[in-house]
Amino acid sequence: MEGSGTTISSNTVVVENQGNAVVWKGDTAGGTLVNSIVVTGDGGICLVNEGEPLAAIQHNLLDGCSNQLYFDGLFRTQALELDFLLDNGNSGGHLFTDPGFKGETEGNFALESCSPAIDTGLDASSSSFGGILTDIDGEGRPYGASHDIGADEYTPATIEN
Repeated sequence: MEGSGTTISSNTVVVENQGNAVVWKGDTAGGTLVNSIVVTGDGGICLVNEGEPLAAIQHNLLDGCSNQLYFDGLFRTQALELDFLLDNGNSGGHLFTDPGFKGETEGNFALESCSPAIDTGLDASSSSFGGILTDIDGEGRPYGASHDIGADEYTPATIEN
């Protein structure tokens, strides 16, 4: 996945990209990456910045990368280091763990009930973060206490009598 200009990427799932998962090549400052799950199994880099500074990198879940982040010619491996990469300090809330998909090998990227991505996202309903009001299935966000990270908002299965 590549972005440029003022790309807004909210509530996205990027899985098993070859090489680097997300590459920012923006020639204009102001892009955002929020509430996204980035998983790579080949040891690539989760997030590479080859352009102008991003406006916000918040509440993302990164997993399976040999080096999580690459900015300014340096590898960053901890979420706290993101604060030094953004002019306005809009960074934080990141998770570096398995996202807990229901069936990644079968292409099911819905969240399991024990997923760390549940209720840990940023409110992405404002226009500055894409105006996300529903998930990939058209279900309203948030379902619980807060928005989920990723494309699919967790909703418990209903049991029919």
